[in-house]
Amino acid sequence: MEGKGRTFGEIKVDTEIGIGAILWIIGFREVLGLSRLKLFNKGF
Repeated sequence: MEGKGRTFGEIKVDTEIGIGAILWIIGFREVLGLSRLKLFNKGF
């Protein structure tokens, strides 16, 4: 029982970290995109 619980906990943590990383990467790309658009608009 302890082994299964530990495995499930590890999977849950890994999933949460994975989702967090994906959201962070998407957010980071959006921030870069917005900053590029702002610089692009200021340039013209």
